[in-house]
Amino acid sequence: YTAPHNFRSISKFACLVPLKHYSKNPSNSYRKCLTTYIRPILEYASIVWSPCSQVSIERLEKIQRRFTKIALWKIDYSKYSRLTYEDRLTLFELKTLQHRRFVIDLVETFKILRCKQISPLFVDFFKFNPRSGSRSGSFLLQIPFASNASLSNSFPVRAARLWNLLPNDIREIQSLFIFKKRIDVLDLTALSRR
Repeated sequence: YTAPHNFRSISKFACLVPLKHYSKNPSNSYRKCLTTYIRPILEYASIVWSPCSQVSIERLEKIQRRFTKIALWKIDYSKYSRLTYEDRLTLFELKTLQHRRFVIDLVETFKILRCKQISPLFVDFFKFNPRSGSRSGSFLLQIPFASNASLSNSFPVRAARLWNLLPNDIREIQSLFIFKKRIDVLDLTALSRR
């Protein structure tokens, strides 16, 4: 796995961005800086290159982890010095980057399966599982055969596996807006470990 960007450069950029207290809520200002300048670089075309090894996932997450730590240090280090990464994410109203990559994969899968304008792609990426029924759940996808590790992390395999883990009621949703809202509150990282 090789990410299409330089982790060290992005990490340095995260620390050099001039973060000023230009609002009454500094944590909101830092959050906007992260979501506007840094996160788009980390998530660009993640459907294609999404990391599979824990080392690569941690290297990506480290950038957001470091940014939130520096931001709190600049706001008031003495007040926030003992916060864990999860606490910092809650304070900044952020999700982990891995969770966001799962959401991106699921939303793209939903668009391919449900949206008419992308329907020709459906044949190339996914097939419904012929065994899916009322007992096993509806709208289950066949997981394509992957002959090696790199193929097992390709979008069709990764997305089909994650899609099948979703609860039935979420898979049956027809509205993209409602689907996004429902999956955003799920703990997709825990779900993916099943």
